[in-house]
Amino acid sequence: MLEKFGLYASLFGMSTIKYFGAPWFGWFWGLTYLETMISCFLGAYVCFNVFYWASSYFFRRAERKRKARAKQKRKFSRKNRIIVSLTRNKYGFYWICFLCPMFLSVPGGTLVVSKFYGHQKKTFYWTSMFIFLWANILTSAYKLFFLG
Repeated sequence: MLEKFGLYASLFGMSTIKYFGAPWFGWFWGLTYLETMISCFLGAYVCFNVFYWASSYFFRRAERKRKARAKQKRKFSRKNRIIVSLTRNKYGFYWICFLCPMFLSVPGGTLVVSKFYGHQKKTFYWTSMFIFLWANILTSAYKLFFLG
């Protein structure tokens, strides 16, 4: 186990930013399913916790910067429109908690989840569960489809 610590740490680090491709490296380096899944989950989960609990700091900082700049017309990208339309959907809460940390990035997705649903107590638990689910899905999918 100690000889693989560098591989675990690398996988953990990759998973903190964008863990969509991290399981592939775990399989490529010869790690088992459990080693890969746990390393990816822990990396994403630690990053999620840091950004979820520090989100109020980031939002206050962004507000100060926004006030310091001159008034500018806000631009809405296609990605922003999709996120807003998802939040207004009947199941938008679950879609945002499920998709944002995965497809945006763990830090960015966590801030989106926290921005829209941070006031709800269930947000932390649902997003944590979905991060664990994504770690299992991705680890299995890379093994099944790419390394078969």
